[in-house]
Amino acid sequence: MKFSIVLAVILSCCVFANGQQTFSIDIDEQYKLGVVALNNYQYQKALDHFYECHRVETQNKDYLQKLAFCYLKLGDYGEAKFSYNALLKKDSTNVNAWSNLGSIYEKELNYPKAAECYQELLMIDSTNSYYFRQNAFMALRMQNPLLALAHFDRALELNEKDLVVINEYSSLLLAIKQPKLAEKIVDKGLKFSPNNLKLLYTKADILHAKKDHKNVVATLNHAMSKRDTVQYYQKMIGAAYLHLENYDSCLYHLNQIVEKGQDSELTHYQMAIAHRGKDDLEKSTESYEAAIGKAISENTGLYYKNMALVLDERKQLKQAIAAWKKAIEYSPKEVIYLYYLAKDCDTYYKDKKIARRYYRKYYETKHPQYREYVRERIQYLNAIIHQQKKKVNP
Repeated sequence: MKFSIVLAVILSCCVFANGQQTFSIDIDEQYKLGVVALNNYQYQKALDHFYECHRVETQNKDYLQKLAFCYLKLGDYGEAKFSYNALLKKDSTNVNAWSNLGSIYEKELNYPKAAECYQELLMIDSTNSYYFRQNAFMALRMQNPLLALAHFDRALELNEKDLVVINEYSSLLLAIKQPKLAEKIVDKGLKFSPNNLKLLYTKADILHAKKDHKNVVATLNHAMSKRDTVQYYQKMIGAAYLHLENYDSCLYHLNQIVEKGQDSELTHYQMAIAHRGKDDLEKSTESYEAAIGKAISENTGLYYKNMALVLDERKQLKQAIAAWKKAIEYSPKEVIYLYYLAKDCDTYYKDKKIARRYYRKYYETKHPQYREYVRERIQYLNAIIHQQKKKVNP
């Protein structure tokens, strides 16, 4: 008797379809539970509910789409692609499927396949600015800047307030050396969003490329009034102030870089120039020494040369001579350094043979700038050295 009751209960929960026994499922309830889980970012729970729905009604495109989306959010790209492709076989114009499928291929760095998906979106709707934006990004990924420009331009025609497009479009124009057009585009964006940091930084890049140092300062001061700026742009504003010969402001920003431990050889080189501009030759020398200490570039010879010039101004000829020798060591092609070394040796050493040796080295390079003066100076030193020998050996 008990067995018969249990069997009856089991049978009451079953239906017969296509000759196969299946358990009855409340699809509407499963769908509602799936939507609730989806809205709460509980993708695994949502997946379980939508899977039950899809298992019963395999032709339902809504169930399949939500199932694919859950796989996508769970990072199961294989199942997500399978589900989206299955959906597209049922509905080749499903823009959600094409968009998310393109996004998956993009995450997998399969840019050609992603581009195919985004191109399908344009075939479905050629008036959608977002589709042109996605195609532009894919063109950039595939190193086709001209195609990217065309897509960005069309996207902006369709939606002039798309700040993402404005920023990327202007950055691309700058990259292909069209700063005037780039500035025109970014200015459009700043009219809609004058405090947008990304646009302000892009404009600063454009102005920096144009060497418009005054407006670099104005733009970055505006950006920095909204928040603490990134190190790259603090370096940029410091350099702009240096070009404008506003040495105090330059040093303020460059010192901020040093205090944050983000300094480089270039930071100290620019500080050295600023200190020299303020006639603080001691600090200028210190900054050149710091630049040399960090130097890993081919500018090392330039740093020694500039430090030697500062030491010359400070009348520290012994140290200047050492700096000129280092400058020559790192920049042997800069033959004019030999001339400056010879001049300092000429002033510092009583033994004129030392200066004559370097004058001769310079003269042998056939460098034209001081060639005539050096020829005459060598003759004069020859006479002095000859007189000194006569005094020693009367």
